[in-house]
Amino acid sequence: MKSKKQIYRENNRRFFKENRSNPDVKELPSGLQYRVIKMGEGVIPQSTSLVHVYYSGSFVDGKVFESNLNDPFPGLFRVFDVIEGWKEILQLMPQGSEFEIVVPYELGYGKRVDGNIPGYSTLIFQIQLVKVE
Repeated sequence: MKSKKQIYRENNRRFFKENRSNPDVKELPSGLQYRVIKMGEGVIPQSTSLVHVYYSGSFVDGKVFESNLNDPFPGLFRVFDVIEGWKEILQLMPQGSEFEIVVPYELGYGKRVDGNIPGYSTLIFQIQLVKVE
């Protein structure tokens, strides 16, 4: 009989593999998947850039674990301070872009539990890049 952890990991892997079949989804060599919702025309962040973003993060079952979409101001992050999946995609997003990304656990929080995020979690983010400094 499979443990809850094994079932969770299998469900995450299955989602990731099935998402590849979406013709709008692109996959980077790292395994990060993304879909362009809106392509901006502004400056593209570098690793040292400060970015202003609205975002929502969810698990493969659709449960949202974090969001600032209803906040009056976007979140502020240095690109080098975020998870690997975000570092990679932000440096491909011109200011004004909105992407949906699917982050494999290796580019997210890995095998460890981080707050309310279980280990081996595939994470789905909708990211709106509002401003780059």
